[in-house]
Amino acid sequence: MSEELRDKRTEPQTDLQPSAETTPEVKTSDVSDKLIKDPKPLSKEQIEKLEQELSLEMRKRRARRLLKNIAFTMATVAAMAVLITTLWMPVLRIFGSSMTPTLYEGNVVITMKSSDMKPGDVIAFYYNNTVLVKRLIGVSGDWIDIDDDGNVYVNGELLD
Repeated sequence: MSEELRDKRTEPQTDLQPSAETTPEVKTSDVSDKLIKDPKPLSKEQIEKLEQELSLEMRKRRARRLLKNIAFTMATVAAMAVLITTLWMPVLRIFGSSMTPTLYEGNVVITMKSSDMKPGDVIAFYYNNTVLVKRLIGVSGDWIDIDDDGNVYVNGELLD
């Protein structure tokens, strides 16, 4: 290394003092301004004012934190409700009277997704982009027959 570089490395840097232009301006109250300018012991009034300011700031901070927590909790609950009702337990409103007397028009039902179905269960399914709610009369392997008079037979037995 050259001697100039070595000299510059060992010289103390004196130009690192903060200038008035680079120091940030901090907003303070009248009481704290007096404390900075005049470091004398505090009077009881000054201590009380400082305690009041501190108390107010702490209450503001707690209130902000509480509001954030409430908003986060509400958003989480809403998201979970949407997921549950969409993926696991859809809520349906009954239109029509084909399921009377079990279900009437205007009823709101909560369905549960399952693949374990047996004859007699009320099921909901999609048909032509419409959700239908019907009673299951047969499962895989059952023979369903409807005669000319509209009588329904399941595995040769007349359905009530």
